Amino acid sequence: MTILTAPLVAQANGYGGKKQDWSNAVETMVAANVQPATTSELLESSGSRDQVVTRYKVWFPAGTSVTATSRLRWNGLLLSVDGQPQVWHDAWGTPDHVEVLAVVSAG
Repeated sequence: MTILTAPLVAQANGYGGKKQDWSNAVETMVAANVQPATTSELLESSGSRDQVVTRYKVWFPAGTSVTATSRLRWNGLLLSVDGQPQVWHDAWGTPDHVEVLAVVSAG
C-alpha cells in the first residue's frame, strides 16, 4: 500500500487560501490489510452515466501517518480516505492499529 500525502500550497486566486499539490505528493510504502467493505451502483434513468462506488476497510500498523486528506494507491486503484482515520487501542491503552475507510468511484 502506498500512502500519498500532498503538501499545501498557496492558491493563486487572491483569497489567500491553500490547496493540496498532488503533483508533488510524498509517497510512503506501508504494510496494510485491505478488505472490501461495501459497493453501490447509481444508475441514471437516462442511462447516460452510471456510477459504481466501492469502499474498503484498511488496517495499518499503529503509528502510521495517514490523514483524512491522504490518498492511497493499492492494487492498481487510487483510493480516497473517507473520514478521519481511527486509532484502535488494546486493553492496556496501547495503540494497536489504525483503521481507515477508503473509497473509489468509477463512472
